[in-house]
Amino acid sequence: MSTQFRCTACGERFALDDSTTGPIRCPHCQAPVTVPSSVAQATHPAASPPARQRLATAALVCGIIGLVGCFPLGLVGMVLGIVALVKAIARPQECRGRGRAIAGVCTGAAGLLVFMVLQPSLSRVRELSNRLACGANLRAIASSNKVYAEESQARLPGDLQILADTGELPLRSLRCPSCRARPSGAHTCYSYVLLDVSDLDFRCVLAYEKQDHHLGEGGNVLFADGHVEFVTPYSRVEQMVTETKQRIAEARKKQTPEAP
Repeated sequence: MSTQFRCTACGERFALDDSTTGPIRCPHCQAPVTVPSSVAQATHPAASPPARQRLATAALVCGIIGLVGCFPLGLVGMVLGIVALVKAIARPQECRGRGRAIAGVCTGAAGLLVFMVLQPSLSRVRELSNRLACGANLRAIASSNKVYAEESQARLPGDLQILADTGELPLRSLRCPSCRARPSGAHTCYSYVLLDVSDLDFRCVLAYEKQDHHLGEGGNVLFADGHVEFVTPYSRVEQMVTETKQRIAEARKKQTPEAP
C-alpha cells in the first residue's frame, strides 16, 4: 500500500510506501521530507484491539441460565468459562473477555451448588407426587370395580385385566409413576385380591401395589370400603394381604354347606 505525497522543496509528487522506515528524502531533489502525522497514521495504522471471545460470552449466558434453573447448562458454562479464561490469560493481546469468563465460571459453579443442595428436596417432592398419583390409580380401580359389579349383577371381576379389556379402566390407571419395570399387561404395577365372599370388613385388601415402588419405603393399599392408604414398611402390606386371604378362606368355609 502506498500514499501519494508532494515534496515541500521541489513540489514533485512521489509515492510513500507503507514499508518505508527511517528518515525520508525526496527521490527527485534529495531534500529531507517531513511526513505529516495524518499521512503517517494512514500509512502505519494503529494495532487493532484484542478480539472479543465468544467463548466468554457463551460461558456467561450458560452460567446465568444454569443458575436460574437449567442446572446442566451451569456445568457447560463453567467449562466454557475456564477455557475462555485460560485463553485470555495466555494471549491477552489477541483475546479479551476475561471478566465475562470469570463471571461464567462463578455463575456456573453457583448453579451446580444450588442443584446439589436442592436435589434431595426435589426428589422428595417428586416422590410424594408419585404417591398421590398412585393412590388416584387405586381409587380408579375401586370405582371401576364397583361399576363392573353393578353391571354384572353383583359379580366382581376376576382380575384387573378384565377391567382393562372391558374398557372400565384405562391402562394408564394401572401404571404407577414410580414403577421402573416395562409394562407387560394390567398386572405390572398392581395386584388384585378377589373378594368373592360376603361379610368382609373394611380391613380386607382389594388391591395393592407391588414391591420396590416409592423408593422401597412402602406401598399404596386399596381396602374393601374404597379408601386408600400408603402403608409402611412394605412388610406390613404383605401382612395385610395375608390376613385378607385368611379371612376369605374362613368366610368360604362358613358359606360352604357341610356334607351329610
